Amino acid sequence: MENQPGLVTHLPAITLSAEDRADLLKIYTDACEVDPSFMMLRWDLSPRAQFTTNPNPPPMEDSDSAWLGISKVLEAEGLLNIPLGPDSDYIDCSHIHPLFRFENYSPDFTNNLNRQAWENMAPAHALATKWLTAPCLQPFWYRMAFGTRHTQEDGLHTLAPSPIENNPHAAQAALEAMFLDLSRKLTILFCPENVAGGEVEGFFAPSNVVAISAMDDMEDSPNALVSTNAVSVASRHANALWESDYFDGHLALSSVFLYHLLSPRSTTNNDPSSKMRLHFSIATTLCHELAHGIWQYRGFGQPESFIFPIDLSNEAGYSWIYHVLGAEMIGSSPNLEDRFDHISSVDGRNFNKYPSLTTIVPLRYINAWFRRDTWDRIEEVVQNKMLFFPSPTSISGPRYWIAERYAEGPKGKTFYEILYKDDKILYPPWAIGNITTPPQGVDIHDWFLELSHREKEIARGNGFPVDFYETLALKG
Repeated sequence: MENQPGLVTHLPAITLSAEDRADLLKIYTDACEVDPSFMMLRWDLSPRAQFTTNPNPPPMEDSDSAWLGISKVLEAEGLLNIPLGPDSDYIDCSHIHPLFRFENYSPDFTNNLNRQAWENMAPAHALATKWLTAPCLQPFWYRMAFGTRHTQEDGLHTLAPSPIENNPHAAQAALEAMFLDLSRKLTILFCPENVAGGEVEGFFAPSNVVAISAMDDMEDSPNALVSTNAVSVASRHANALWESDYFDGHLALSSVFLYHLLSPRSTTNNDPSSKMRLHFSIATTLCHELAHGIWQYRGFGQPESFIFPIDLSNEAGYSWIYHVLGAEMIGSSPNLEDRFDHISSVDGRNFNKYPSLTTIVPLRYINAWFRRDTWDRIEEVVQNKMLFFPSPTSISGPRYWIAERYAEGPKGKTFYEILYKDDKILYPPWAIGNITTPPQGVDIHDWFLELSHREKEIARGNGFPVDFYETLALKG
């Protein structure tokens, strides 16, 4: 039963034996042993990496020459770096929500997580705190916390408004009580970068049994080597896999984040702009996963409903993303060490699609979210959608975007990433004059969706494995 809207008190935590915990820890440890980011971080922090003249570390991914070229063009165009102000211009990084306290970061499942990593996350925690607690942004969280499950006449499952949403004072108090209760039941850990067959920024699970089992559930994954232990633990706790029965929430963050928080080889160490992009990405991931966490905290189970009828999918995390930011934003570089050298965004029409169309996010947009003066007038910013990306009011000027186009190029007939500035091609040079551009005045997304359908069919007819790459895109 619920003693006030959204505040669940009846879901028990799972009781684990010493054998269970040992098996789960082995699953996690073995999964991390073969994870590229964890492997690279262990090397980068090892004494031989720091003190030998020829460290010969495990190889990073091969640098993508196309991305290096794109990065140079974007830097020359002024999108990647801007002069940053003094610390006094930015939000107070000491003010963080109890959800993100150090005690919530699991030492068991992170090989004695270095406290330095948590301390380095302060800007991300501070921004996530703002997104959770600013009154003008809380209506989303009110619906997550208090909305009632409802089926519309058209069959769409949504969360209907609760009467408490009409009383902001009461809703705010009840929401904070729920957040505080959740903070006492939450564990945050770092997970391998590939989970459930795809690369993830994070995920939320209702228990450690579900969280750890998710890390080795693909037969073709290196993590499958520990599947026997996962089955063993799950068989002893079959009910633990039913999310409506138990809750001791586990929020997982990608090991890619941990790498950039701690590795001396990360480009975020000597580039304040890249560091700001890293913290922005962590903050968005925390809020995305907490949306899932509230759904599970309420004992609703799976699948999720559409949080609002206008949502593009029944996915609580993306509902938050598209209501607050307007687009999914992720680190763009395929290389680990410079993953956050720039960030691109995808709106709902192109999310998890192949071929893809992404928009480059200028640093001035990300910088604005961290600035104190933004939060001093946050009601105006939100009401006028001044930071709803891409914004017609605060993010003015030309649009930079990347489209995957099927064409004859240096590597033969295949898909190439083409950088555009409005309706002109900037990079690569060989594409200028040889690959089509959108007519002036058209909606670029509509133009690309129709064009990409034609090019996929041509590629499929030429034997290109379109279906394989579409499957990868759907896995995220």
